[in-house]
Amino acid sequence: MTTRLYLVHLLSPLQMGAGRATEGGKRPIARLPSSGIPMVPGSALQRVWRPAATGEAPVGGLVVGDAHLLALPVRSGRGVFAWVTAPVLLAWAHHCLPGGTGLPDLPTPGPQEVLVGHLSAAPVVEPATGMVHLEGVPGRAREDLLTAQWAEWLAPALATRGGSAWFAHRWVVVPDDRMARLWQTATQRDTRIRLDGDTRTVAKGAVWVEESLPPESLLLGGFSMEEIPPEGGDRSADGGMEGIWPVERMVQLGGRATIGRGRCRLLPLSNGGRSAVDGR
Repeated sequence: MTTRLYLVHLLSPLQMGAGRATEGGKRPIARLPSSGIPMVPGSALQRVWRPAATGEAPVGGLVVGDAHLLALPVRSGRGVFAWVTAPVLLAWAHHCLPGGTGLPDLPTPGPQEVLVGHLSAAPVVEPATGMVHLEGVPGRAREDLLTAQWAEWLAPALATRGGSAWFAHRWVVVPDDRMARLWQTATQRDTRIRLDGDTRTVAKGAVWVEESLPPESLLLGGFSMEEIPPEGGDRSADGGMEGIWPVERMVQLGGRATIGRGRCRLLPLSNGGRSAVDGR
């Protein structure tokens, strides 16, 4: 069985609920129980997967794994926002591929550091002080080759019309403990109410807080193809993969679709990190 990677790029808030409300009426997003890392179940993604060859429903033998948070858009004191990740999240890509084939090694930021690929080009770095303020918390920027390599690995899939630099220069790496605080506190939270049909006032007990992953969040997962030989012939796992290799698609995930939630790009990646879209 051969595994390849896919990327989910959010274009609107994603409310992939945990399936239950917590005390106080809060409706959290789905997270890994062991770590609290936000995720999207593979079952939700498999329902919207479309093979490039047919454009029809998912084929038999396709296995779509869960997508875990790769980078979170975080407000910056300069340059508007940064895509923030950490070694613990980048390690997930290595886990998806045996031996991390074709992927850069993991960067190692210091306790108070923010790693950037190119110090002089990063718009979130204060030129005079070399500091980066993410959600108001400062960290000292340090240029790092591995951080640049990860940005270059992802940039072809996320390039804008003007090129890949816009993404690559906003890609930063922070320590794991700081990232753990961000994925708990830097998500989107909206207060919702339900009106009483007769009085047109808030119904009793009908107030809750709904958590979402914000637009520009990136999630990464792996998909594979089981070996299911057709009648009278053989088919390798690699051959089956080519038959279901998808192109970039706009899909809707999670709840609240009628108000525009859950719009995202589903981006297949080759093992070399380049987008499968248009051969980039």
